[in-house]
Amino acid sequence: MKNMKQTLKLTVITLLILVSCDQKEISERHKKAKNAADYIINNLDKPEIVHKFPDKHFDKTYIAKNLSYLRENCDWKNRNGKYVDSFSQKKIGGDDRITFFYEFFLKCDSIRIIFDYIVENEEPEFVYFGIEQIEKPNKMIINPSKQLLNNN
Repeated sequence: MKNMKQTLKLTVITLLILVSCDQKEISERHKKAKNAADYIINNLDKPEIVHKFPDKHFDKTYIAKNLSYLRENCDWKNRNGKYVDSFSQKKIGGDDRITFFYEFFLKCDSIRIIFDYIVENEEPEFVYFGIEQIEKPNKMIINPSKQLLNNN
């Protein structure tokens, strides 16, 4: 009985260490994805940022056209807004993902920008970029009090 308790204790400790290491690795991948999204947000006013949108997932002509509109009609440089929230998800039989939400008041409109990354591998894979109006509710925003409309 004593050996069984020691074996169980050792097994639990080993599992806790493995889970802890895995969580640290996931956290690092989320941080890399967040840094990549921040970089894009901070450089949306530069035409060359379109190269950060992988051909595998994005039509660069369409992205360039939309980013050009933000630059030319919305005064992106003088935006008022911020990072709002993130949402992690594990799809059953699918990929680990993290989604980031940013909201901005612009000269042309009030928008929410959404980035989605697959974080299965060491380097996050940028797979989705979306723009929607901030008035549109989004159930993936876990803490609505951080939203711009709730802070004014």
